[in-house]
Amino acid sequence: MKLGTLISRSALVAASLAMFAGTASAQGILGLPLLKTGDISVAFVGSDADFRDDLWYFSALGDFNSPSVFLFNNHTTAPGTINDFDDSSLSVGAEAIFGICTKEDAGDPGAACENADNVFYSGDATRNTDGEPHMIAWTRAEYEAMTGTALSDLGIPDEYDWVIGFEDILGGGDEDYNDAIFAIRGITAVPEPVTMTLLATGLAGMGGAGAFRRRKNKQ
Repeated sequence: MKLGTLISRSALVAASLAMFAGTASAQGILGLPLLKTGDISVAFVGSDADFRDDLWYFSALGDFNSPSVFLFNNHTTAPGTINDFDDSSLSVGAEAIFGICTKEDAGDPGAACENADNVFYSGDATRNTDGEPHMIAWTRAEYEAMTGTALSDLGIPDEYDWVIGFEDILGGGDEDYNDAIFAIRGITAVPEPVTMTLLATGLAGMGGAGAFRRRKNKQ
């Protein structure tokens, strides 16, 4: 790719993201879909929760059957633990849905969350019984700057470039989103309107440039 093209596309990305500066900030992005970009793998970062939370990947919302996968428990999993689960049934560009099954005591949420007091999902807040977003997404750099934590010290490779945090209290809780935290590769949490703007503008721009070159060659 030519340097001029690279710079112009970078400027387009920056300008588009600037429209969402109030949402995509150092505080992270709340309640947006996590879109698959490649092989998904997750690494447990940690938890500061009294409740016991099981983290799941769902192939379909609320479906605890295969190919949905139990990933971690926030009280028993060591930071840095990696789960490279099978996400082959999910197409690139589709939404990867994660959720926590919350038990408000020391009990076990259950093999399929049958003992859970609440289940909270990533993405659209309307999926949750309280209508509140329970997931936040930070870039790795944002999370490390905010917490002073170097994920590499936990053995988490650089390609795990987003960090996801869940809030496990019904009604929005204390909104610290540190009850089940994991780093993830193979997804993007860029707001959908930005993604669509980039695609539409980028494709239109490339199409327009091609038409201009064709007209010029005919002169």
